[in-house]
Amino acid sequence: MRRLRAALALAASLVVLLLLAGCSKAPQLHQREAYVFGTRVELSVWGESADTAKQALAAVLAEFDRLHHALHAWQPSELTALNAAIARGEKEIAVSQELTFILTDAAAIAARSDQLFNPAIGTLVGLWGFHSDEFKPVLPDTAALAAAVKAQPRMSDLVIDDACSPPGRPDRRKSLWDKAGTVNDTERPAANNRHPLPREGGRGLGAW
Repeated sequence: MRRLRAALALAASLVVLLLLAGCSKAPQLHQREAYVFGTRVELSVWGESADTAKQALAAVLAEFDRLHHALHAWQPSELTALNAAIARGEKEIAVSQELTFILTDAAAIAARSDQLFNPAIGTLVGLWGFHSDEFKPVLPDTAALAAAVKAQPRMSDLVIDDACSPPGRPDRRKSLWDKAGTVNDTERPAANNRHPLPREGGRGLGAW
Protein backbone atom coordinates (compact mmCIF):
# COMPACT_ATOMS: atom_id res chain seq x y z
CA MET A 1 0.00 0.00 0.00
CA ARG A 2 2.83 2.36 0.89
CA ARG A 3 4.50 1.60 -2.42
CA LEU A 4 1.23 2.31 -4.25
CA ARG A 5 0.82 5.62 -2.45
CA ALA A 6 4.41 6.53 -3.20
CA ALA A 7 3.93 5.62 -6.85
CA LEU A 8 0.74 7.70 -7.07
CA ALA A 9 2.46 10.62 -5.37
CA LEU A 10 5.38 10.36 -7.80
CA ALA A 11 3.00 10.16 -10.77
CA ALA A 12 1.09 13.21 -9.52
CA SER A 13 4.35 15.09 -9.11
CA LEU A 14 5.39 14.22 -12.65
CA VAL A 15 2.01 15.39 -14.01
CA VAL A 16 2.40 18.71 -12.18
CA LEU A 17 5.93 19.12 -13.53
CA LEU A 18 4.76 18.35 -17.06
CA LEU A 19 1.91 20.84 -16.75
CA LEU A 20 4.28 23.50 -15.46
CA ALA A 21 6.70 22.77 -18.29
CA GLY A 22 3.86 23.02 -20.79
CA CYS A 23 2.71 26.32 -19.32
CA SER A 24 6.22 27.73 -19.49
CA LYS A 25 6.27 27.03 -23.24
CA ALA A 26 2.86 28.55 -23.96
CA PRO A 27 2.88 31.18 -26.74
CA GLN A 28 3.38 34.69 -25.45
CA LEU A 29 1.48 37.81 -26.49
CA HIS A 30 3.58 40.93 -27.13
CA GLN A 31 1.88 44.30 -27.63
CA ARG A 32 2.77 47.90 -28.46
CA GLU A 33 0.71 51.03 -28.97
CA ALA A 34 1.23 54.07 -31.16
CA TYR A 35 -0.61 57.18 -32.35
CA VAL A 36 -0.84 57.31 -36.15
CA PHE A 37 -3.00 59.53 -38.37
CA GLY A 38 -4.86 60.77 -35.32
CA THR A 39 -5.78 57.24 -34.28
CA ARG A 40 -4.51 55.00 -31.49
CA VAL A 41 -3.05 51.84 -33.00
CA GLU A 42 -2.49 48.65 -31.01
CA LEU A 43 -0.09 46.03 -32.42
CA SER A 44 0.05 42.42 -31.24
CA VAL A 45 2.53 39.61 -31.93
CA TRP A 46 1.59 36.11 -30.80
CA GLY A 47 3.74 33.01 -30.48
CA GLU A 48 7.16 34.58 -31.11
CA SER A 49 10.14 35.13 -28.86
CA ALA A 50 10.49 38.47 -27.12
CA ASP A 51 13.39 39.49 -29.39
CA THR A 52 11.57 38.53 -32.61
CA ALA A 53 8.39 40.26 -31.45
CA LYS A 54 10.34 43.38 -30.51
CA GLN A 55 11.95 43.57 -33.95
CA ALA A 56 8.65 42.94 -35.74
CA LEU A 57 6.81 45.58 -33.73
CA ALA A 58 9.62 48.07 -34.27
CA ALA A 59 9.52 47.45 -38.05
CA VAL A 60 5.75 47.95 -38.23
CA LEU A 61 5.86 51.09 -36.09
CA ALA A 62 8.69 52.49 -38.21
CA GLU A 63 6.57 51.99 -41.35
CA PHE A 64 3.56 53.61 -39.70
CA ASP A 65 5.74 56.54 -38.65
CA ARG A 66 7.04 56.91 -42.22
CA LEU A 67 3.51 56.94 -43.61
CA HIS A 68 2.41 59.37 -40.91
CA HIS A 69 5.08 61.88 -41.94
CA ALA A 70 4.69 61.26 -45.68
CA LEU A 71 0.92 61.54 -45.90
CA HIS A 72 -0.19 63.71 -42.99
CA ALA A 73 -3.01 66.07 -43.93
CA TRP A 74 -1.83 69.12 -41.97
CA GLN A 75 1.61 68.45 -40.52
CA PRO A 76 4.57 68.89 -42.93
CA SER A 77 4.51 66.02 -45.44
CA GLU A 78 4.61 65.30 -49.15
CA LEU A 79 0.83 65.67 -49.14
CA THR A 80 0.91 69.14 -47.56
CA ALA A 81 3.63 70.12 -50.05
CA LEU A 82 1.31 69.04 -52.87
CA ASN A 83 -1.56 71.03 -51.38
CA ALA A 84 0.66 74.09 -50.97
CA ALA A 85 1.66 73.86 -54.64
CA ILE A 86 -2.00 73.59 -55.60
CA ALA A 87 -2.79 76.66 -53.49
CA ARG A 88 -0.04 78.58 -55.33
CA GLY A 89 -1.77 77.79 -58.60
CA GLU A 90 0.89 75.43 -59.92
CA LYS A 91 -0.36 73.19 -62.71
CA GLU A 92 2.52 70.69 -62.93
CA ILE A 93 3.54 69.14 -59.62
CA ALA A 94 5.96 66.24 -59.19
CA VAL A 95 4.96 63.62 -56.61
CA SER A 96 6.35 60.23 -55.61
CA GLN A 97 5.16 56.92 -57.01
CA GLU A 98 3.63 56.08 -53.64
CA LEU A 99 1.55 59.25 -53.52
CA THR A 100 0.66 58.79 -57.19
CA PHE A 101 -0.72 55.33 -56.41
CA ILE A 102 -2.72 56.62 -53.43
CA LEU A 103 -4.16 59.57 -55.37
CA THR A 104 -5.13 57.28 -58.26
CA ASP A 105 -6.75 54.82 -55.87
CA ALA A 106 -8.59 57.61 -54.03
CA ALA A 107 -9.88 59.01 -57.33
CA ALA A 108 -11.19 55.58 -58.33
CA ILE A 109 -12.99 55.15 -54.99
CA ALA A 110 -14.48 58.64 -55.29
CA ALA A 111 -15.80 57.83 -58.76
CA ARG A 112 -17.33 54.53 -57.63
CA SER A 113 -19.06 56.30 -54.73
CA ASP A 114 -20.48 58.98 -57.05
CA GLN A 115 -18.35 61.54 -55.15
CA LEU A 116 -19.95 60.70 -51.78
CA PHE A 117 -16.36 59.94 -50.77
CA ASN A 118 -14.42 63.01 -51.87
CA PRO A 119 -10.82 63.37 -50.62
CA ALA A 120 -10.51 66.70 -52.49
CA ILE A 121 -12.49 68.66 -49.87
CA GLY A 122 -9.48 69.29 -47.64
CA THR A 123 -9.99 73.07 -47.80
CA LEU A 124 -13.55 72.66 -46.56
CA VAL A 125 -12.43 70.27 -43.81
CA GLY A 126 -9.77 72.74 -42.72
CA LEU A 127 -12.26 75.61 -42.54
CA TRP A 128 -14.28 73.65 -39.99
CA GLY A 129 -11.19 73.22 -37.80
CA PHE A 130 -10.52 69.53 -38.33
CA HIS A 131 -6.92 70.05 -39.47
CA SER A 132 -5.59 70.12 -35.92
CA ASP A 133 -4.19 67.62 -33.43
CA GLU A 134 -6.76 68.88 -30.94
CA PHE A 135 -10.15 69.67 -32.44
CA LYS A 136 -11.62 73.02 -31.44
CA PRO A 137 -15.04 73.91 -32.88
CA VAL A 138 -14.86 76.97 -35.13
CA LEU A 139 -17.37 78.85 -37.26
CA PRO A 140 -15.93 79.14 -40.78
CA ASP A 141 -15.73 82.49 -42.52
CA THR A 142 -18.88 82.73 -44.62
CA ALA A 143 -17.13 83.96 -47.75
CA ALA A 144 -14.37 81.35 -47.52
CA LEU A 145 -16.93 78.62 -46.94
CA ALA A 146 -19.00 79.73 -49.94
CA ALA A 147 -15.91 79.84 -52.14
CA ALA A 148 -14.84 76.33 -51.09
CA VAL A 149 -18.29 74.92 -51.80
CA LYS A 150 -18.61 76.75 -55.12
CA ALA A 151 -15.26 75.43 -56.35
CA GLN A 152 -16.57 71.85 -56.12
CA PRO A 153 -13.11 70.25 -56.29
CA ARG A 154 -13.04 66.57 -57.19
CA MET A 155 -10.35 63.96 -57.51
CA SER A 156 -11.24 63.72 -61.20
CA ASP A 157 -9.77 67.23 -61.58
CA LEU A 158 -6.38 65.71 -60.78
CA VAL A 159 -4.70 64.34 -63.90
CA ILE A 160 -1.72 62.04 -63.46
CA ASP A 161 0.57 61.88 -66.48
CA ASP A 162 3.06 59.00 -66.34
CA ALA A 163 4.81 60.39 -69.41
CA CYS A 164 5.84 63.57 -67.60
CA SER A 165 8.55 62.15 -65.35
CA PRO A 166 11.26 64.77 -64.77
CA PRO A 167 14.70 63.90 -66.25
CA GLY A 168 16.69 61.56 -64.04
CA ARG A 169 13.71 60.90 -61.77
CA PRO A 170 11.76 57.97 -63.22
CA ASP A 171 10.23 57.44 -59.79
CA ARG A 172 8.38 60.77 -59.95
CA ARG A 173 5.13 61.76 -61.61
CA LYS A 174 3.57 65.11 -62.49
CA SER A 175 0.09 65.84 -61.27
CA LEU A 176 -2.09 68.44 -62.98
CA TRP A 177 -4.79 70.08 -60.87
CA ASP A 178 -7.43 72.15 -62.65
CA LYS A 179 -9.43 73.46 -59.70
CA ALA A 180 -8.53 74.94 -56.33
CA GLY A 181 -8.71 71.84 -54.18
CA THR A 182 -6.85 70.33 -51.25
CA VAL A 183 -6.38 66.60 -50.85
CA ASN A 184 -7.34 65.59 -47.34
CA ASP A 185 -8.17 61.94 -46.82
CA THR A 186 -5.25 59.97 -48.27
CA GLU A 187 -4.63 58.43 -44.85
CA ARG A 188 -7.63 56.15 -45.36
CA PRO A 189 -6.29 54.20 -48.35
CA ALA A 190 -2.81 54.42 -46.83
CA ALA A 191 -3.97 52.87 -43.59
CA ASN A 192 -5.70 50.09 -45.52
CA ASN A 193 -2.69 49.36 -47.71
CA ARG A 194 -0.46 46.43 -46.79
CA HIS A 195 3.23 47.31 -46.81
CA PRO A 196 5.68 44.38 -46.94
CA LEU A 197 8.32 44.45 -44.24
CA PRO A 198 11.67 42.60 -44.00
CA ARG A 199 11.44 38.86 -43.51
CA GLU A 200 12.78 37.39 -40.30
CA GLY A 201 13.32 33.74 -39.48
CA GLY A 202 11.69 32.70 -42.74
CA ARG A 203 8.42 34.43 -41.88
CA GLY A 204 7.02 37.50 -43.59
CA LEU A 205 6.18 40.43 -41.37
CA GLY A 206 3.56 42.88 -42.58
CA ALA A 207 1.58 45.91 -41.47
CA TRP A 208 -1.93 46.86 -42.50
